[in-house]
Amino acid sequence: MAVAGVVNRPQPRELSGRADEMFLNAAYLVASDDTSLIAAVGELDAAYRRLAISFELTGPWPPYNFVEGVEDGE
Repeated sequence: MAVAGVVNRPQPRELSGRADEMFLNAAYLVASDDTSLIAAVGELDAAYRRLAISFELTGPWPPYNFVEGVEDGE
């Protein structure tokens, strides 16, 4: 579904604003008119909700996760 994907560090509760612990923080690059990721995340959320695991889709976000840049002042 995605052109690219990256796994980021889970955010602490102080940044996420949620009481629940985040165990996955991923970003996926998808076409703006593609709704298949929305449906897939909804299916995952429904399937795992009984195990007290929820999936949340946010965005769209700027594609900064997929831009190569200068790191550490190099």
